[in-house]
This record gives sequence, structure tokens and C-alpha cells, in this order.
Amino acid sequence: MKGRLLHVSKTEKIIGLGYKLFFLKNNKVVNVVNLASYVSIRNRLLSFSSLSRRMLRLGVHKILKSPNHYLILVDKIFLLVNHDFSRIENIGEVKGSRPLYMVFSDTEIIYGEYKSNPSREPINIWSYSFSKKTWMSKCQVKGIRHIHGVFSDKIHNRYWITTGDKDEECFIYYSEDDFTTLKVFLSGSQAYRAIYLNITKDIVEYGTDAPDDKNYIYQFDFESKKLIDRTEVGGPVFYGVSTNAGIYMSTAVEPSEITNLEYAEVWFRTHHGSWRLIDKYKKDIFPMKLFQYAQLTFPEVEGIIDDMYVSTIACIPHEKIFKLEDSASE
Repeated sequence: MKGRLLHVSKTEKIIGLGYKLFFLKNNKVVNVVNLASYVSIRNRLLSFSSLSRRMLRLGVHKILKSPNHYLILVDKIFLLVNHDFSRIENIGEVKGSRPLYMVFSDTEIIYGEYKSNPSREPINIWSYSFSKKTWMSKCQVKGIRHIHGVFSDKIHNRYWITTGDKDEECFIYYSEDDFTTLKVFLSGSQAYRAIYLNITKDIVEYGTDAPDDKNYIYQFDFESKKLIDRTEVGGPVFYGVSTNAGIYMSTAVEPSEITNLEYAEVWFRTHHGSWRLIDKYKKDIFPMKLFQYAQLTFPEVEGIIDDMYVSTIACIPHEKIFKLEDSASE
């Protein structure tokens, strides 16, 4: 189907295309919600063209689900929505560019600023309190360009933060006191320039986001911080997701003299297996800086699922959803 798969569970799929959300059960559309009224008339008109949507990054980009709400990111607007869509509340706009990974519960939203930041100003971690209905800065991080992602680790009762971009700006931080203090897990080179983190009881795992170096998926021991395994991949890793079948990560195509300039890749391992390339999609003909890097996004996963999917951006074809075949077989 055309669009981007944003959320999947055993019984439901939610697909975004422009400003419309399509709710599917048993692969049949059961509801369509149009969120265009929450954006400017200019953006509504421009969203009818696929190329305009790509160039201006328009549309529904993310859906996160908590027990009582959806958090929907439309352009750069946060919408807090009841599950039955009886109430839709605009709670503010993203500061900087849209975050790739943030934390959402029924009490708060947490995300880190991602912006160009040429003057290297301190970067905020922002929080929205449902009870206070206000945004506030939880902390400021100095000595970095920007924050790539914020993650909640319920196994170890921590939050994690990934940052970039120069060697001395690459940190994997964690906090055990709600961001009052940040502790360094790894730092200091492109080997620690991560976006997505997969955290288990025993390991911390990520792919590097290093367009001017070779890229790898790294596994580190949680306690000792020693390197366990390293797997070379074809490009920078932007996205990842953990499911009942295993772990998926995808690479992007962006301007580089080193990384793969033709194909975005999907990598997979079972929870006790090794990483392997399971699929790849060719970059389309449109210029990367204007019309986006080739990327492969994963949906938010709720519970146990039977199948896994990937959505294409700036690939051949663009904005198409594919089921990943044979990912669980070793």
C-alpha cells in the first residue's frame, strides 16, 4: 500500500499518507482521519504533490501510543489524541527539527533538540507535563551539536541519550535521576555516533551514523562496556526497532565518498543470532539534499506481531510499504 506504516499491532495497522491516517484491521481500511486542518493552508495545498511533501517534509511523521492516548507528530506540531479521536489537542511545536526518537507515556513527553547549531549553544531536553500542561527544559547538554534520540530503559530504570556530530560531540549518555545528572556510557569518536539504541539486560547495541566513515552495528556489554561484536553495514543507521522476532536496523543513503550511494539496507538478527542483510532498496533519481536521503522506516510496534514491515522514503518506489520476508529464519 502507498504511504508510511506508522504503527502496527497484531490486529491493527496505522498508515500515514500526507495528512491522512488510514486505520486497517485484517488489512481492510476501517477508518480514515484527516489532520490537514491542524496545519497552514499553504502546507495543505503543497501536500497534494509528492515532491512538495518530500522537499518540505510535510505530513504525519510519527505516532506513539500510550494506554490512553496517541501522540501524533504532524509537520512539526504535537497532537495529543484520545484513542477514539474524540479529543484532539494541539500541545505545541517542536523546537528544532523533528525528533527521531522520543519518550511518551501517559504523564509526559520527552525529546531532545535536533538543530544545526553552528554556534554550539547548549541543547535542551524538553518535557511536556500532562498534569501541568506546560513545556519545560529538563536539562541542557553542553559541548554537542544536537541530540539524536532520547530513550526510556525500564529494565535498568534509566533514560538514555544519543548525540553528535564531531568526534568530541559524540556521546551515549544515561541518567538515573530524571536528567538531573548525565553519566557517560561511551564517547569520543565516530564509533559512538549513534541515533537508535537497543538496550537489553546485558547489552547496549546501536548502528553508527557516520557518513564520512565506514558504518557498523556495535554491541557492548552493559556492565563492563567492552565491545562484544561489530558488523559492517552499507551506510549510516537512522532507524531500528525491537520485536518479538528480533532486532531490525536500516541504513540510509546520504552524500558520502565512503558509504553506499545506491541502496538503503535492512539488517536483522534474532534475539540470540547474528546480524545479516535481509533486504535493500535503490535510491531514486531525485537530488538528496532537496528531496531527502533514501531511508527505510519501521513502524512503532505494539505487543507481539506476526509480520514486520518497512516503509520507503526517496527509494524506488517512494512512500511504499513492504513486508519483510523470512526475517526470522537463520
